[in-house]
Amino acid sequence: MTAVRRTVAAATVLTALVGAPVLTGAADGTTVTGGTLAVSRTAGIPGEELVVTVAGLPGPAARRATLERCVAYASGTTTCTYWVAVEGSTGVTTTDHGYTFHTRVHAMDRNAYRVNAPASGTSPAVLSPELPVRGVQQEATIKVPATATVGTPFDVTLAWAVYVNRTNQPPDRPGRQLALQQRNADGSWTRVGAVVTAPSSGAVTVRVTPTVAGAVTYRTAVYAWAPAGQDTRVGWFPSYPSVVVVR
Repeated sequence: MTAVRRTVAAATVLTALVGAPVLTGAADGTTVTGGTLAVSRTAGIPGEELVVTVAGLPGPAARRATLERCVAYASGTTTCTYWVAVEGSTGVTTTDHGYTFHTRVHAMDRNAYRVNAPASGTSPAVLSPELPVRGVQQEATIKVPATATVGTPFDVTLAWAVYVNRTNQPPDRPGRQLALQQRNADGSWTRVGAVVTAPSSGAVTVRVTPTVAGAVTYRTAVYAWAPAGQDTRVGWFPSYPSVVVVR
């Protein structure tokens, strides 16, 4: 994914001589910590858009900078032991010592991000502070009655959720499309009724009228999600199947 440059706010602390943010405690040729980091979300489903903005990097106004993500932590801690560059997230900072990176939430429970700016001329390499972004999983559910009668309608509740701390929570992401599916004799699935759009709660109710007696297996299908105006690409997800005995 290609990083997109955008002007960000200049640092509030400037040196009087060169107009660049102040270095924090290191001589030339070493790595220093500097700048500020901001993220567009602190938790997200893998595939959701994530914008990371760095500002006020010390040194020259235009310098190469790369967004990095932690992929390994010391056991039982939040201390990162291994960083990797986020693919496609390298650019040159603007005149206000900042840059905006565009990526997506990665499929890890714990993610941390930082910006690495290599040494430039006489200016030392700079690492920004780290910020965590939690990766949460999506879940799909279905609620059906245990039994039904031929020709008599019954309600089915389709829902999707975010799974946080071993608990399903309302996704608070309106606009996701859901559908009821019925399993065929060969194991394939066929949609029953229309595709429906879920509100912020994630749950919608549809009505089904069975026409044939027997055990019928249903599931919720949560469609792939790519909301307009966002660089979000979240894959589709099925619920566990549930059986209704029709008499």
